[in-house]
Amino acid sequence: MKNMATEQMKMCRECGLCALDCPLLAELGESPRRLAKRGITAEEAYSCMLCGACEAACPEGLSPRKLFAERRDQAVTAGEFAADEYRYLFPDREQNLMKVFRDYSGVDYGDIELKGETESCFFPGCTLMTYVPELTRQVYDTLRESCGCGGMAVKCCGKPLTQLGLTQRADDAARRLLASFRAHKVRELIVACPGCYYELRPLLAPEGIRLRTVYEALGPATAGAGDGRVYTVHDSCPDRFEGIFGRQVRERLTASGFKLAEMAHSGRGALCCGSGGMVSHFRPDLTAGLVGGRLAEARQAGAAVLVSYCVSCAAKFAGAADGLEAVHALGLLLGRRDDFAAPKKKLAAMLEGPDGAAIWARIMAD
Repeated sequence: MKNMATEQMKMCRECGLCALDCPLLAELGESPRRLAKRGITAEEAYSCMLCGACEAACPEGLSPRKLFAERRDQAVTAGEFAADEYRYLFPDREQNLMKVFRDYSGVDYGDIELKGETESCFFPGCTLMTYVPELTRQVYDTLRESCGCGGMAVKCCGKPLTQLGLTQRADDAARRLLASFRAHKVRELIVACPGCYYELRPLLAPEGIRLRTVYEALGPATAGAGDGRVYTVHDSCPDRFEGIFGRQVRERLTASGFKLAEMAHSGRGALCCGSGGMVSHFRPDLTAGLVGGRLAEARQAGAAVLVSYCVSCAAKFAGAADGLEAVHALGLLLGRRDDFAAPKKKLAAMLEGPDGAAIWARIMAD
């Protein structure tokens, strides 16, 4: 039986607009209608960024992204995709890559981790709390002062599992996460990561748990922080349709005195940084092209600084910025200049040599 996304693609007019901003569709050279008719391969499914740029461009409101996402689910179910080979990415495993890297780096949130009951809880997301612990702590301290935040959830939203096509595993992880919030009497979650925000919203809404972005909760903006340089904001893919984070970040940066310029693709039409769909693990060549294209757009906008509100995006750009400064919006607003290229270098160093081989063996152990 054909899936829903395949049936939807029958309405595709084959106008080609979706392929203009999608390197995968451009590479395949076939319309979503034709792809659905012939059936996409598992390899093609895991080459999709799942970023939604195709959906944003479609005049019919179709979502080719869902065609690729559903194919990932099918590939896992049919055993076409060796998901277990990527178990280092599974956030529900004790020895997942992020947790091991935090241990290796001496990052410990035991003093602020959610333990007792609290009305308000900070949810930083895996990448923020792993790559930039000093910024994470500063954000938490600011939230504690501004809105009485009473703890930090050192947990994953489960999106990596969803993107890998591990639907049942993702559902199980979501139930455990929800049970934790219930046990701690959490009624408000303050979220830093747009991916986490949109992943968690349907889970928490039936529970009456309020979601707020960190930009809503930080308190009044501080004026006069601008330095005369031109800044441009890279919009995160999960935020493209509602623009909640993008709007709030721009408002805060403008109120703080930063001079902003827009790239050719922003908001709903933003281009992926190359992190979407975990494609960097499957098609690093596509990731490199996306990073280069985004940096070129930032330069064309006359920007000296590329601002992200997703740590994964900031890390992607920082590693290849070459004259541009890549920063995170939270760091700017809190007066910080974190090096987002450093964590990836440290992660690579962690896995080098005999010690690195032993660490990798521990990560991959069943």
